[in-house]
Amino acid sequence: MGRYRLFAAFAFLWLAAAALGVARGGFAPWFLAGSLGVLLLYALLIPALCLRGTSGGIRLSKDRVAAGETVQVKIDLRFTSWFPLPWLTVRGVWKDGAGRERYRSTRLLYPGRRRSAGCRYVIRDIDRGIYRLDYLELITGDLFGLLTVVKRLPLEAVLTALPVPFTPALSGGWSGTGGAPLAEGRGTPGTEPAAAVRDYQPGDPLRLIHWPATARTGSLKSAEPAPERPDRVYVLLAGGRAERFEAEVSAAAGLLAQAAASGARLGFACGGQLRAAAGPASTGELYSAGQWDELLTALAGLIAPGAPGAAAESGQPALAEALRQPAADYPPGSRMYVVAADPDERLAADCGELARNRRVALIHVLDREEEQAAGAPRWEAEFIRRGCSYRAVLLPSDGKGGVRHGGIA
Repeated sequence: MGRYRLFAAFAFLWLAAAALGVARGGFAPWFLAGSLGVLLLYALLIPALCLRGTSGGIRLSKDRVAAGETVQVKIDLRFTSWFPLPWLTVRGVWKDGAGRERYRSTRLLYPGRRRSAGCRYVIRDIDRGIYRLDYLELITGDLFGLLTVVKRLPLEAVLTALPVPFTPALSGGWSGTGGAPLAEGRGTPGTEPAAAVRDYQPGDPLRLIHWPATARTGSLKSAEPAPERPDRVYVLLAGGRAERFEAEVSAAAGLLAQAAASGARLGFACGGQLRAAAGPASTGELYSAGQWDELLTALAGLIAPGAPGAAAESGQPALAEALRQPAADYPPGSRMYVVAADPDERLAADCGELARNRRVALIHVLDREEEQAAGAPRWEAEFIRRGCSYRAVLLPSDGKGGVRHGGIA
């Protein structure tokens, strides 16, 4: 009722002036009543005539972008009324997959007697996510602000900001052996195809010892296994801390991108829900390399822990439950990458159980402070002891902890 308050006050003054003119007569009260009546009639014509039949459209410079890029939004409006529009406010609101308002734009136009108008704005440094136009609202009124009218246009638009992949290579620089035996024949110890020779690490099997290099240097050397082309690759996303979730998603995207390039079939789980091409509840089908765009869109739609609509609040099982799914969901010989910022003993035990007949590797997402702390070596030793591979990944050095904060310009 707040927007009618001024109109009601002027209407009361008009009634008072008209009553005074009837009771006492004279030029002054009737002039005041006539002037106020014209103003009130003009204010009433604006909502009655101006926005009737108004239509519009919305165009995006790109509807799929990488996180951190800029998107231009253009709005076109068409009017059918002959009554001039003194001013027009155009307001648009974008919401993410959790239903939270993320971007809001407000533009002021002066259409006058024109039959069309438009405006544009830019979303800079957009965050990862899938955004939908919640509403496009038109607000106008008379020159004096007595009455305003609001109309929402039934427009739809979807904007997808894909994660920016970053990750170490799928081979080389890892600690441990990945748990499962090689898919191919073992051959003679020390004669496997190797991508590099490195120092021996506790837990390396005898078959990986490179005897010629050991004899040449006088210290134990291990052969770095040549990169394999696994048939199935699963990436399990722990999603422990919200402030590191973006880095975890980027690491998962990078691992899946490299696996897709090798021709492997792909699957991933976040918060315990394994996602495959047939739908979130299906584990029988996997994404193929040709469905990479679809998988990347699914990664873009993941919601950070703690946000409304996140896995932890929607009844989805924890990551530990995904690791304990039936063996048919993770066939022997599969390669599994677990991306976590906060590994714990339970996660290490579950990974060790899977590593009996699968290759399991932990991608430990660290920040600069943790890189220098004692926690990373501890978890490296723990996962290697349980038969898994391990590699630490540093958060992107963008000064924002790996998370971008965009806005409207």
